[in-house]
Amino acid sequence: MKYHYLNKSLSEFEKICAEFDDKSDEYDEGSYKCADFYVTYSISIPSDYATPISEFAEEMKEECADYEKDWIESKEDDSSEKKSNICMVTKIVNEDFLNEDFLKNDKYGTFVDERDCQLYRTIELGNDVWLAQNLNYEIGNSRCYKNDSELCLLYGALYDWNTAMNVCPSGWKLPSKNDLQNLKNSVENDLDLLSTQFSEGTNLSGFSAAPAGEYYKGFIDKGNSATYWSSDEADEVGMAYYWFYNFMKSVTESRIDSGGDMTGFKSVRCIKNK
Repeated sequence: MKYHYLNKSLSEFEKICAEFDDKSDEYDEGSYKCADFYVTYSISIPSDYATPISEFAEEMKEECADYEKDWIESKEDDSSEKKSNICMVTKIVNEDFLNEDFLKNDKYGTFVDERDCQLYRTIELGNDVWLAQNLNYEIGNSRCYKNDSELCLLYGALYDWNTAMNVCPSGWKLPSKNDLQNLKNSVENDLDLLSTQFSEGTNLSGFSAAPAGEYYKGFIDKGNSATYWSSDEADEVGMAYYWFYNFMKSVTESRIDSGGDMTGFKSVRCIKNK
């Protein structure tokens, strides 16, 4: 897992790197790297990472007292919902399914969801900007596949339609049926939208669709299909449009379907507001 420490001056961060290089061996797989306006710290920690983040953040504050004014603590309001904050520590969402060449050549953008300080990659396709990973924002009515939190870290969370309609961060939205169709039209072949780790995907687009499965009267199809909600209701009451991608080699299929039961749980890919 990787965390970014934000500040304003590269030269200041180079100084911090030099001071902290000798401390990296205290952390499993620890290492520092200076880059424009941030330092990346890689560390292997349990899935419940809140305490390690807090402890490491406190150490950074103590060791770098001159920068303490740049730290803004995340607090909760009276309704226990997190207020928007500047994320001094961000957790990078799983990048295993992304296009490796895009990562190496900085073809992805970045976006930090200030609600939980997770950092996503973004990709521009056609005239739209998309998150390049499935949303993984924990909210009251979200699920992890098989209720396994590790699978949320890998594939993102699953949401019922009503929750999906309002779960994207500020400045982003659940895509419409037309947005999904434009996504499909932005590539020569739907396989260009699919991660190379599955089926015959080429992922030439960088969109990196991955088979997270879904929930409808039970968890089904992880490893076999990806389903992404749209914001459009179907003609049939209680149904909504969604994009269905079948990853099974014998029956590779991609379509925008009107048969998504709103009480079921599917993945969400947010699209940036224009």
